[in-house]
Amino acid sequence: MKKTLLSIALSSILASGFSQIELRDVHGGGTGLINGTEITVNGLSSDFEVVADIEAKNISGSTKTYKVKKREIFYGVSGMDNAICWSTCSPPVAYGSQPVLDSDPLALDNDSSAIFNGHVYIKNLHGPTKIRFVWFDVNDLNDTAYVDVVFDVANAASIEELSSKIELNVFPNPANSGVLNVNLDEQTINSNAVITVTDLLGKVITTIPANNTNTIVNTENFKSGVYFVSVQTNTNAIKTKKVIITN
Repeated sequence: MKKTLLSIALSSILASGFSQIELRDVHGGGTGLINGTEITVNGLSSDFEVVADIEAKNISGSTKTYKVKKREIFYGVSGMDNAICWSTCSPPVAYGSQPVLDSDPLALDNDSSAIFNGHVYIKNLHGPTKIRFVWFDVNDLNDTAYVDVVFDVANAASIEELSSKIELNVFPNPANSGVLNVNLDEQTINSNAVITVTDLLGKVITTIPANNTNTIVNTENFKSGVYFVSVQTNTNAIKTKKVIITN
C-alpha cells in the first residue's frame, strides 16, 4: 500500500514540475538543464553496454537525501539487461523483470552534485529501450525531478555496411599548403554528413557540414602532425582517413 501511495504521489508531483534538484547530461556538455526532458544515448550491438551519465545537483539551500526511481517505459527488443548506480549499483536485471526500482539513498549538501549512471547491457542485440529516472527527496515528495532516457542501440553490422559505401578522399596528403580538400560522393552529401578533424589525442580541431562533394578545410593554423578526417552521416555511418599536415 505504501509503494502504491508513493507512486501516485510521485506521478502527481511530476506533473507540477516542482524541483530543487538540477539534472544535466554529462556527455551533452553538462551545461543545459534536462529536467522533464527526453535525451538519447547511442550505442552499437557490438558494444558491451550503453550508459547514461547524469549529474544531479542539490539547489535547495540545505542538505537533502535523494533516491532515484527507475521506471521502464518500453523496449524495442527483449533480452537486454539494465542497472542503476546512485550511491551503490543495483544488480543487472532483464527488462520487464523489475520494471520499477528505487536506488539506495544518497545525501547531497546544498550546491553539491553527484553522478548517476543508468546502464543498459546490450548482449549483441539492437533496438531502443526507454527508461524514466526520477529523483525524489525521501523526506519531501514535493522535491522531485525526472528525465526520460532512450538507449538507442544500432546494428553494428548495418553501420559497418553503410560505412563501407562512403567514398572519402582527402588530398593533398601530406598537406603543406594550408588547404585540405575533402572529397565525398553525392549519396553521403545528401545524408546530412559532417566532417570532423581530430588530432592524435582525439581532440576535435574543427567540424564542418559537408554541403558539397568537395569541401575545403583551412589548415593554416594547424600544428604540424598527424590528424584524422572523419565523415559521419545521419545513419551514424563513419569513415576516417589519416592525413599528415606540415605547416
